[in-house]
Amino acid sequence: MSDPVKTPGAEPAQYLTFLLGSEMFALGILAIKEIIEYRNPTRCR
Repeated sequence: MSDPVKTPGAEPAQYLTFLLGSEMFALGILAIKEIIEYRNPTRCR
């Protein structure tokens, strides 16, 4: 994990990062309500 970018007058922020395909996304940790462990999808008949 890298150090947060330091901007004068800004508070440090934390992000939840994840990959979707080959792209990386980040969400501010304060916007996260719950993290659910990934499981393989169940096939419906």
